[in-house]
Amino acid sequence: MTASPPDLTVVIPTLDEGEGLAHLLVQLGQVRDIVLDVVVSDGGSTDDTVALARSHGARVVRGPPGRGQQLNRGRRAARAPTLLFLHADSRLTTPTQLADALRVFQHAVQRHDGRAAGHFQLCFHDARGPAFTYYEALSALGRAQTVNGDQGLLVTASWFDALGGFDPTMAFLEDQDFGARVWAQGTWVLLPGRLQTSARRFLSEGVAERSIHNAVIMAFFHIRNPRSAQASVVGYRVQSRSRMLSVGPLAGAVARLLKAEPELVLPLAQYVNRHALWRAAFWLDVRAHGPKAAGHHPRLDAYDRLVAPLMHNALGDACCVGPMLLTAAMVGVTYAAREARAASTPAGEAVG
Repeated sequence: MTASPPDLTVVIPTLDEGEGLAHLLVQLGQVRDIVLDVVVSDGGSTDDTVALARSHGARVVRGPPGRGQQLNRGRRAARAPTLLFLHADSRLTTPTQLADALRVFQHAVQRHDGRAAGHFQLCFHDARGPAFTYYEALSALGRAQTVNGDQGLLVTASWFDALGGFDPTMAFLEDQDFGARVWAQGTWVLLPGRLQTSARRFLSEGVAERSIHNAVIMAFFHIRNPRSAQASVVGYRVQSRSRMLSVGPLAGAVARLLKAEPELVLPLAQYVNRHALWRAAFWLDVRAHGPKAAGHHPRLDAYDRLVAPLMHNALGDACCVGPMLLTAAMVGVTYAAREARAASTPAGEAVG
């Protein structure tokens, strides 16, 4: 009897993910109403990741590390016409989630002439609190720069290839680079069901500290300046080696860069004006409505309707320069002082 051809190829990039990968592979083996082809694209794991993947029936492709090229290797090994890129710490929430998502996605592909990509809303399975509620709600908006690889990326193999795949030179942010091309040429579709993920990076590196680093990374990624990109990745480590981040060194690196290249200030202010200010409005919605803010965000709607038309221009960009620099300086000084006190405090003593 001939086996049914797969409906969906799931590609999972790994690098020493043995601890978290097993749960996802078990779930993928229990899905219903869909035939999967599971490919683990390993970047040189030294733990039991590869053996674990094979023991659960996944096909393994191996090569140099770097998520962009790992994901592309997984695509080249795919046997299905549709691809789902998942992180190793992702978890499904129902056995039919992928079948339901594929059904919705296929309708969207027909409506948008093939130019659609899908993503799930996130939920954290190991953390609670206002910051995590905000990030969960944010992942449902589908706005520019809010769709990340940990939300799952569902796309037809043909459109993935037409978009050029992931940038193989990118060790991270390959999802943002790909997402920008989706926005430019097609549309994002919110898929049914939630995709669970781990808050492990936030928990190991600090919620506020990781959020600040992320904001700097995204700002410098947006202006696509090679030297500024180097400054933005201060403290970004492989997950298995992550630890508490420091903000002071990052602030110092950014300050030195802007002093050497003051022409970067206005592009950064433009980014803040057009891609960051609306997040403050959405944060107020989350504080007021909690998880419901994913679908009910009156302050964000008001910002889009009333503020954005007035601010999204050259004058608005210029008006953001002073507040941006002042806020960055205050954050940098505050964290540098706090981190200096912590470094000078003997182990076991409380820091006030």
